[in-house]
Amino acid sequence: MVAMLFLLPLEALEQNAPRATPAPPSAPSAPHERMVLFEGTWTMQPNPYFKGQPAGTPVGAGEETCAWLPGGRRHMVCRSWRERDGVRREAMYILSYRAQENIYIAHHAFPDGANLTYHGRIDGERWVMDMVSAPNLRPNQRFRTIITKVPDGLRYVEELSIDEGPWQITEDYRLRRVK
Repeated sequence: MVAMLFLLPLEALEQNAPRATPAPPSAPSAPHERMVLFEGTWTMQPNPYFKGQPAGTPVGAGEETCAWLPGGRRHMVCRSWRERDGVRREAMYILSYRAQENIYIAHHAFPDGANLTYHGRIDGERWVMDMVSAPNLRPNQRFRTIITKVPDGLRYVEELSIDEGPWQITEDYRLRRVK
């Protein structure tokens, strides 16, 4: 069997496309404006919980700065660094909203080329972000991050489920706004 690819001129496709005028990037929308929660500079609070370390074990410092991508309020760009076991790790991510699926998307990138993608939603006062792609995520594992606003900052609880089992907390930390 031979597969054939038919290409139509762009003009032909545009003739049948709906004529909805997209909102300009600078126009606010309610779902995009909910991302303002992350705007600013944040520092990691002391004594977070990381699985495998006794509670209260110092893990070093961390900071994250998030701002709207210039030209509109559609994408929040965040750059962070964390120090753990004496090693400084940097990362950045872009948080966006996909209206067609009513989901938030976070694309994370790391200096070594690794990347992660989360899809999420707002559930009451919580942001629930499910990891959908990662180099080390096995098919029988599910990983999510739950973000909740707390006094003076944000609480991040990272959880893992194996073979559809109960969720187990792997990390629990807070970020405090400094700017």
